[in-house]
Amino acid sequence: MDDPRLTAAITELKAASDLESQKAAFTALQEVHNEVLPFTVIANGDEYAIVDDSVHGLKATMLNVVMFDDAYVED
Repeated sequence: MDDPRLTAAITELKAASDLESQKAAFTALQEVHNEVLPFTVIANGDEYAIVDDSVHGLKATMLNVVMFDDAYVED
């Protein structure tokens, strides 16, 4: 996406040095984004994580991200 207003808003955000400036820059960026790239979410898609029965120790998060830190495969 190449829009001068969007580029300027991103540049302003990158230059923000404190929390209040960052909040203002994010607000400005969101306003430009809504004008340039409008969209709406009309439905959630189904997500599945399919794992073989020999895999154990997986942890699924609320966002369907699978954590493998305790995972192992049973022979």
